[in-house]
Amino acid sequence: MLRRGAARVSVSGDAGKAKRKDRASAMAKTGTRPRRGRPREVQYDAVCTWGIPDHALLQRVSAIDMPVFVANGDSDPMILPHYSYLLAGLIPQAQVKIYPDSAHGFLFQHHAEFAADVEAFLGM
Repeated sequence: MLRRGAARVSVSGDAGKAKRKDRASAMAKTGTRPRRGRPREVQYDAVCTWGIPDHALLQRVSAIDMPVFVANGDSDPMILPHYSYLLAGLIPQAQVKIYPDSAHGFLFQHHAEFAADVEAFLGM
């Protein structure tokens, strides 16, 4: 997911405590806990958690108030294309592009087209 105009935000003090508390509460509700270890395992946990329907968490993305480019391959076994449409449907200014005959590595298979699409999205 690419966000135009994104800024880094540092969370500290009371805001940081509240954010950590929210994250802990979400983990308790879903019964999941992120692994501390190899990046592959952490990403696997994230993908599995994404597959758990939690409509309250999904509705939070509708608060994103900037354009978002959602891209995926039409044969991605890790993040199924219908999840890309779901995500794009929840974000008011989202654009979705599904690349044909490709899987999770669509941006390598369609590198020129993907780069052109990102440049168009960013207005370059």
